Amino acid sequence: MTDPDATVDPLEAARERYQQERAKRLRSDGMEQFQELRGDLAEFDRDPFADPGFNRDAIERDVDVIIVGAGFAGMLTAARLLDRGVDDFLIIDKAGDFGGTRYWNRYPG
Repeated sequence: MTDPDATVDPLEAARERYQQERAKRLRSDGMEQFQELRGDLAEFDRDPFADPGFNRDAIERDVDVIIVGAGFAGMLTAARLLDRGVDDFLIIDKAGDFGGTRYWNRYPG
């Protein structure tokens, strides 16, 4: 039985919840579960706003938090992490820059 008066570190509790959720989603087929975007779908595998030939070098590093998506929610999450003293994070996005919906849906057009 847990002591109701014991204090729980919120960051450690979040890490534990993350590990539990991650374990539910790991699949034995790994990368084989994904399909390549070919044929009619190939157009969806490029960023029309990035310079032709735009590429990034691969990054290999351990971080405390990975934020998937550089849209409003991803940037807000990063800001809130910084507010809480967490600065070891990485924001990952397919796009060539930040902005999410605003990046992909340029106006007018």
